[in-house]
Amino acid sequence: MQTDPNTQSFIIQESEPSMQAHSSQAVLPPGLTPVFSVSIFNLQVFRQAITNAILTLVHEISLYIQILRYDFSATLIPFLLFFLAGWHHAKLAVNDLALPLSSAILYCLLYAITFCLSNQLSGIEEDRINKPDRPLVKGYVSYQGAQIRWYFSMILYSFVGWWLGLLWQTLLWQVITCLHNFCGWSRNWLTKNLCNAIGFFLELSTAWQLATPLEPTILRWISILSVVMFFVIPLQDLRDMVGDYTIGRKTFPLVFGEKATRIFLLVCFLALPLMTHQFLIVPLRISFTAILCDILLAGISIALAIRVVLFREPRADHLTYLMLTYWFCSVLASSIILL
Repeated sequence: MQTDPNTQSFIIQESEPSMQAHSSQAVLPPGLTPVFSVSIFNLQVFRQAITNAILTLVHEISLYIQILRYDFSATLIPFLLFFLAGWHHAKLAVNDLALPLSSAILYCLLYAITFCLSNQLSGIEEDRINKPDRPLVKGYVSYQGAQIRWYFSMILYSFVGWWLGLLWQTLLWQVITCLHNFCGWSRNWLTKNLCNAIGFFLELSTAWQLATPLEPTILRWISILSVVMFFVIPLQDLRDMVGDYTIGRKTFPLVFGEKATRIFLLVCFLALPLMTHQFLIVPLRISFTAILCDILLAGISIALAIRVVLFREPRADHLTYLMLTYWFCSVLASSIILL
């Protein structure tokens, strides 16, 4: 390397053939910055930032899946089924479905997250007994971290509800959430069942409104299903009796007894086929498709009646409760065809 003292420019001479296997490094004069090295450093920082962002996103998705894992068949699936029923009922174009469907998914996720996260924040001791795999119990997220996420989700839920024209329904659900999880309403079977019924009404009504305006027939369907929810939700409490007793809850099975609760639910499940046929199917129209829906719903109802009497372990009660959520999902899937 030679330096021209007049121009301070650097001239790199070609190496001898015997020296081509070795690389030489130019020494920068004072005051010059190694631009290439700085670029490499900046690229590494950028790559690390992207990696950290991806890892954070994966962690958050995993966390929310764990928070909602018991509730997908009770929230997201029914919500989307009834949204699609409204879309089909209004005969809207499939090509225009993407944005409304995305809005429906976002709204429903916030509906579920605000409730489930606060429910788990207020029920850690109970979950140590009934659901020890929940993230707060496992330490997957700290109590303070869960609180921050809940505050943020409540604010975001309010904004999204306002943006979608569902502000009063959103605020009402937030009030019910706080009453249920922080004001003791979950400790009494009557207020607990009432919160579940109102929540189901709000869930279905907002799902339909995101597709098309409500009509009297649709309100009848939603109201009847919400009343059914009020009477059959004690099935959920059968699996959690140990934890509920430990924290002093007065759920339906603990107040009236396990045996009486199972007999009561048996009667409810045996009455469901008649109720769905008489109040949901008949007012619409009797067709071959309607008869098939009737048969399917009746089959699930009878299976529920059998299970609630014969299978009495907490794990079996949990599976029976999941089957109940599948019954609701089947009713709402039928609404896509029948409404």
